[in-house]
Amino acid sequence: MYRLYDGNKEGVLKIPVSVCPASWGTLLVADKEKGKILSARLHYPVDVVEIVSGLSCPVAITYRHGLLLIADVGKQQILCSDLTGDHFLNPEKMTVKQLRKALKDRRLLPPGNNSKKGELQKALKSWMDANSTSDRNGQTKLHTVEIVNQPTIQATAVVFSEQGTDNFYAAEMSGQVHEISLTINGLNANANVLRSIDVTVGSLFGIVRTNRDSELYVSSSAVNGGLFRVNLATGHCECLLSNGSEDLQCVHGICAKMDGTVVMVDRGDHKVKEFKEDLDEVRVLAGSGRSGTKDGSETSASFSQPTAVCCEEGADTVYVLDTSIGRLKMITSTLALTTFLENLWKFLTAFQLTSENVSGLEEAIDLTQSYYSFLEKASLKVQQIKGSTAKTQGPDGTLSSSTLNSVEMILLGLNRLKEDVIHLNPERSEEHTSETPVT
Repeated sequence: MYRLYDGNKEGVLKIPVSVCPASWGTLLVADKEKGKILSARLHYPVDVVEIVSGLSCPVAITYRHGLLLIADVGKQQILCSDLTGDHFLNPEKMTVKQLRKALKDRRLLPPGNNSKKGELQKALKSWMDANSTSDRNGQTKLHTVEIVNQPTIQATAVVFSEQGTDNFYAAEMSGQVHEISLTINGLNANANVLRSIDVTVGSLFGIVRTNRDSELYVSSSAVNGGLFRVNLATGHCECLLSNGSEDLQCVHGICAKMDGTVVMVDRGDHKVKEFKEDLDEVRVLAGSGRSGTKDGSETSASFSQPTAVCCEEGADTVYVLDTSIGRLKMITSTLALTTFLENLWKFLTAFQLTSENVSGLEEAIDLTQSYYSFLEKASLKVQQIKGSTAKTQGPDGTLSSSTLNSVEMILLGLNRLKEDVIHLNPERSEEHTSETPVT
């Protein structure tokens, strides 16, 4: 497990209480004391950028397709922030392509129109002035989600619903869980509660979708709380694990992996655990059970006050906030690391930089080819997970594309060297090793 760094300085986080994945290789963290949302790009050390400020007491966040939802209990509001410029209109910062799309969507762009950027901005500003229902000028990063039919919701946990919709779910401290539709017209964010269910216990701090329609897992930190499964379509609510039981002392935040496994923070036991509902099985992911700040293996690592948790789509890595000490920790298998080191060892052996001997140039080429193939497959797998053909970089969990290119150049160089040796003296080609050209 690794701590969140910013130039190795302590105090980057004061009281972090919520974390969620954003674009690939980036996490968002809500800091309750600072009243800010921070973006953490997963380099090492981590790059930290402040993306939202001016909040009162943000306690929960969720992100999808550039839109960030924030539950601020201090303001007793749900707020949203457009991180990509695709949801709220801001003519001054929009590209020509974005301006044209915004005008076309509102039937304000005649066919064949070739207006320049300034004219497009003017036309869009004119429409905004005529249709605005508030005093916002499009420059602010924050917009209040106006829940028309139930304006008094005080959310303590939020999560977007299934892909393809703009709905989201919100849980309240009181024990109410709501499905809410969200409509953004470029100027304002309006919402309506579609349906609700009462979990009958309070202190709801975690909410996540299951793999079944209209079903959610919610977590309550109350004495009589625990992990619940709720179905908004049927109104059914069932407690799956109770606080104070052998498997769960006091649950706080939860998230779900792709296979439906629930990852939950057992704040009372100072551990992070997994729950597989189909097997009715709970196992410890990390944590010794003793209060502390130690990094290490799953049984030796310790947490002081673990609260929120999240995991990236398509990956098994889990991120946990240790609130009282202001740290973001990562739980990941060592399998990926050991596999990488095994392949790196092959590459170093090719140039006789390890204790192993290489029989000749042919073996050196084979070892280098094996290392290159490993890096290439890792990059392709990440691209498949991301659904992108863009070159992968460090925050994607792979080596940079420039490193991959460098290994490919070395491989090509070794093959050319082999061809030259065979051309000049084919009888002695097997006597040559890669030790000499290592420099």
